[in-house]
Amino acid sequence: MPATSTSWFDQPMRLARKGLATLMLLSLLLGLLSALRLGFSLGEPFPGFVLLWRKEYKLLTVSWTTPPNWSGPDAGMRINDRILCINGYMPRPDTPVYGLDPRYAKYPCPNGGRLFADVYRAAYQSSNPAVDIFIDRDGVLQTIPNVPLEPFSFGLLLETFAPSFVLGLALLGLGWVVYRANPEIEINLIFALIMLLVSNFAFNIALAEVVTDRQFETRLVTLAQIIPWVPFFGPLLFHLSDLLFDHRLLPAAARVIRRPFYFAAGVFSIIGVLAYLVIDILTSQYLNLAYLYWVGFSVTFSVMWSLVSLGLAARRSTQRQVRMQAGFVLVALALTVLTAIPFVGLFVANQLTFPYMQGIPYIGLVVVALIAYAILRYQLFATRTRTLTFLLVLVTSVLVALVIYLPVGSDIGFLPLLSVSLLAGMVFIGRFKPFNFLDLLLHHEELDY
Repeated sequence: MPATSTSWFDQPMRLARKGLATLMLLSLLLGLLSALRLGFSLGEPFPGFVLLWRKEYKLLTVSWTTPPNWSGPDAGMRINDRILCINGYMPRPDTPVYGLDPRYAKYPCPNGGRLFADVYRAAYQSSNPAVDIFIDRDGVLQTIPNVPLEPFSFGLLLETFAPSFVLGLALLGLGWVVYRANPEIEINLIFALIMLLVSNFAFNIALAEVVTDRQFETRLVTLAQIIPWVPFFGPLLFHLSDLLFDHRLLPAAARVIRRPFYFAAGVFSIIGVLAYLVIDILTSQYLNLAYLYWVGFSVTFSVMWSLVSLGLAARRSTQRQVRMQAGFVLVALALTVLTAIPFVGLFVANQLTFPYMQGIPYIGLVVVALIAYAILRYQLFATRTRTLTFLLVLVTSVLVALVIYLPVGSDIGFLPLLSVSLLAGMVFIGRFKPFNFLDLLLHHEELDY
């Protein structure tokens, strides 16, 4: 494991070390801001699904994160439905919907523009607490009638926000633990930066969701939290895979690639900021496409590089610890790929939310826990058994809850299942103090026999 950094990276690493604690605190505060934003929706009526404001279309779009046990999907709504009219009103009257597609001008909302929270409230107080929604679904314009309304409760807030927030919090915590084990080691800093970046993305998932429009504008939060940093995920992942093992099987190529990789990420970071701020729709779309293509290419390249590096390490290394560490990381990456393939298919097909899709953030938590376990156990500290044991219990508890959730997710939320699973795990390992009496009881029974 290398203890020093390459010379060209010394200055950025010093800056990152000095500001890492501040960046992590800022990330946590922005995550809490997401909860506060959704908290403004408590008590407001809404049609059982969550909307996503898409900048490239400036339309309200049904979000994929709607839990399956909510009532809205029963009305016939699907993921990616673009909402044009609600009860004859155009939502968000400041939105130039009809200028974006010539077809929309032929079907104007007869009642004009109105905040959709006001439309929901008026309908909820009527004798028929439901709304008719005029949508664009894959180019076909149609009306979904009698979508039932319900008040947004604290339980629904938890179902909406908790998955991404718990994942973001876990990512931050794991990054901080690894970094504090030895801040001077380069691999610890790179791992912490990756955890910081991905935690920001997890926190922002809830921030992008809209239940009502009785909330403050969050464009600047997204700009600070996501846009400039995502292009660096690929280079950071490439850097981490290069530092993960002592063997350095591909050292020459890694040294040649790493510097221009980071430089290109900086260029596309600027492009992403411009795409987010530019008012002209056509220019914004071209810049946004370039930005997204870079993110996709850089991450795909880094993942493939990591798989090759890890595979060589697991196969050729003579050290058992290196092989075990590579094996854990490969299992985590394989789980990521197996999760991503059906998700992409379901999303593209505009299918309704399945329990599997609601559990995706928790599968991400399992992946991160496996990678953290591999790094902590085989590279940083093998003696801190409580931390390692907790990671194993966390992975097992989440997987057990997910297995139960898949067949019953249409009737019950995921959080109760996860709570019971975690509680059972803590009891069995004897780490949860209120249940220490079980250890004492078993100890006395051993003495009796």
